[in-house]
Amino acid sequence: MKKILVTLLALCFFTFANAQNLSNGGFEEWTNDTIATGWTSTFNASTVIDYMGFPVPVTINYSSAHMVTEAHLGSYAMRIQGQTLLSGMMQVPGVCHLGVFDTEAILNTDFDNFDASSFNLTDYIHGGIEFAQIPTSVSAWIKYYPTGDTMQMTIIATRWNSGTREIVARGDYSTSETITDFTLIDIPIDTLIDNATPDTLNIIFTTAQSSECNPESDLIIDDIQLNFENGITYLNLNPFTVTPNPTTDFIQIHPAVENVPYQVQLFDVNGKIVWENQSLINDTQIDVQRFTQGVYFLQTQQNGKSSSHKIVINN
Repeated sequence: MKKILVTLLALCFFTFANAQNLSNGGFEEWTNDTIATGWTSTFNASTVIDYMGFPVPVTINYSSAHMVTEAHLGSYAMRIQGQTLLSGMMQVPGVCHLGVFDTEAILNTDFDNFDASSFNLTDYIHGGIEFAQIPTSVSAWIKYYPTGDTMQMTIIATRWNSGTREIVARGDYSTSETITDFTLIDIPIDTLIDNATPDTLNIIFTTAQSSECNPESDLIIDDIQLNFENGITYLNLNPFTVTPNPTTDFIQIHPAVENVPYQVQLFDVNGKIVWENQSLINDTQIDVQRFTQGVYFLQTQQNGKSSSHKIVINN
């Protein structure tokens, strides 16, 4: 019983820690070459629609992101491109974000009277990560290769109020200019409700502002950064990057803030500390070959700020 309680407490602890910090704003961690950890850029859905009086099976496989080595910092960045769906019937922009796609609403589109000019994929995005602060601005390094399109970056902080979700703060950026070298964009966040505390933050990138788009437009994104009034900057929305993950022999911890001491604890799924060091600085390598294959949780703390990562060890 004690072991079960410890496990539950550990899982709850790490769930909460991860909810407050997104660990992959630098796009260094990927599940595969089209899914960046923590980001949503895919959805799959199937249904049968009535099209001109005939039942037509419909399957949508949307996947707009790719892992690329053309990075601003680190090893990888994210590239998104528009998609052509439904056998060429629908063209949609490339989109990545922190929330979820409302696939049911997408499939309920009236295809008999479909108007591409009024269809905006970002209208079908909900949620985000749990976040209880409003940044003064959000920055990112981008490259953009448009083909008659205008890219959009939107930051939305929301909260539940009387059973409905309302926008507390928002920031928007758009450009139709070609950007061939990594360029820093900084989007000021406007507070829309004074003294309101958000509970959710979403960051949305899209290669075009509507479905009247060209799938050949490319947007490359790297090193997202949150900025606050007190001068604190959160690079990658998490002060640490851990690579490689999954791993077989070692993990490398990369703090975003250099020359500042930090502490690390590595837990197994039972909540037991299997490795720790209370006085680390700059990059640190941990040998994990002696640990049993499975899932572990890495907890870091620096300047009073905690973050966590789920680590998979494959021996």
